[in-house]
Amino acid sequence: MVGHRSVAIRNKARGVIQHGGIVAAPVLSNDCHNLLYKCMRNEEDILNIQYYLQLPASVYPCMSQIREYLQQGKEVIFIGNPCNIAGLKSFLQEQYTNLICGVVLCGGLISPMLWRDYLIRLGSRYGASARRVYITTGSSDEHVLNIEFQNGKKYRCIKEKDPFYQMANSGLGVRPSCAD
Repeated sequence: MVGHRSVAIRNKARGVIQHGGIVAAPVLSNDCHNLLYKCMRNEEDILNIQYYLQLPASVYPCMSQIREYLQQGKEVIFIGNPCNIAGLKSFLQEQYTNLICGVVLCGGLISPMLWRDYLIRLGSRYGASARRVYITTGSSDEHVLNIEFQNGKKYRCIKEKDPFYQMANSGLGVRPSCAD
């Protein structure tokens, strides 16, 4: 089960893909250490979109592709935080009627080095590196951090009780540029 907002965004993304459009959104790298943007054209890919990880995402490798799709007249939905959307619009330097921006609100992005260190420490505790990270919604509507490891073990913790997110929610580890 996923949160209501992510269901709405996924449904919109699915509709865009079904009509031949493109979804540009953050996904985790194979080692789960970094978020990077990917242009997606099939429904299976949108299951990997990361909404709730408060990490910086590398948009730049995808921007030229987004511009090309927009110039070809394809509908593009770009999912990101306000900074990502502002960066894309600055890069494009013109308005496109076929660009839809799905805004994911953010309270500040966490240093990717802290996230990497956290995953490495958890991996050490669970005896393997992370294979998959995702957030679900629990029975009481709380967000739950799920981490699956290469050896099949799983870490599952209510986000508000997870040490990494407690640190992030307290403002520690948030990038200085986000605090300005």
